[in-house]
Amino acid sequence: MGKISNGLHYMANEKNLVIYGGILTLISIYFLTWFTYILGTRHYANGMGGIQNLIHIFTNSEEYTFAYGVPLWVTSLMVAFIITVLACGFMQLCGKKSYFLGYFGSIIALLLGLMIIVGEFIGLVGFHRILFLFGGDPLIEPIIPFQIVINGMIICIGGYFLIAGGIIGLFPMLGGLKKRE
Repeated sequence: MGKISNGLHYMANEKNLVIYGGILTLISIYFLTWFTYILGTRHYANGMGGIQNLIHIFTNSEEYTFAYGVPLWVTSLMVAFIITVLACGFMQLCGKKSYFLGYFGSIIALLLGLMIIVGEFIGLVGFHRILFLFGGDPLIEPIIPFQIVINGMIICIGGYFLIAGGIIGLFPMLGGLKKRE
């Protein structure tokens, strides 16, 4: 009897990892800087910039089609991409009840984090054009989005936290799939 209750207790704690991964992903999406760039002034890429650009895409979709050199229907794909990224942390939070949503949200967070890190260090093709959709002005200059400044150099930690949130969210999903077999 003790082994069964310990096993259920372990499963409950393992499923809570999805919640922890979702919280970490939400913090990294909305409050941490993924990368910075300068277009006249300094801009910060994170989820809050994605919300600003989402509203701008709805009101000025022709401007985005011209800037990216794509047909008008591609702006719908841009909107879907932004909404999916903004929702991936919430999907992870639903992962305790729905394996699919938790798994999908974790994969999106992990892939986005890898795209940010790899794109920053080796110049992924099209990296800046895709992730500029999340660029925007800071809400509160030194606080949101948060970045670390060491010797005048800005260090963006959002991509690393996205990877960590995605991996933490995947642990119980992979464990749950293995238990079903």
